Amino acid sequence: MFRFRSKKKYKDYELKKVDDSESRLSEIAIYRTIDEEILKNILKESPEKFSVEVYDTQFAIHITDINVNKGSSLETVAKKSGFNVDEIMGIGDSENDIEFLKVCGLKVAVANADKILKETADYVCKNEYGDGVKEAIEKFILKGN
Repeated sequence: MFRFRSKKKYKDYELKKVDDSESRLSEIAIYRTIDEEILKNILKESPEKFSVEVYDTQFAIHITDINVNKGSSLETVAKKSGFNVDEIMGIGDSENDIEFLKVCGLKVAVANADKILKETADYVCKNEYGDGVKEAIEKFILKGN
């Protein structure tokens, strides 16, 4: 756990990584003990000049390198695996899925997705969370089976 003591206008915050952080290769996810905008301001005002994106997915606050996102990662993996990204269906629900969906051939947002994600999607599920994922797979992958 990291304790941030601000020298300026912010109070003290305790930052704790989410439990599955070891499996996250391209980001740091912390529990929502600090407002996203306050964290963005702290990082912006830091003498370190962090080059990061900050997203609040309502599960956690995610901090990623500005040069790495789910979209660029999918492009790299697809290319190395011999897949065409136009043939990939992406399903998302949060702000950090936008770059990912932009790369996919078929863009799907579950019903509980952020508004901007729904606007990016080719299809918005009627169902939320895992039921939305199931709906998309049944509709677009298993259709006719």
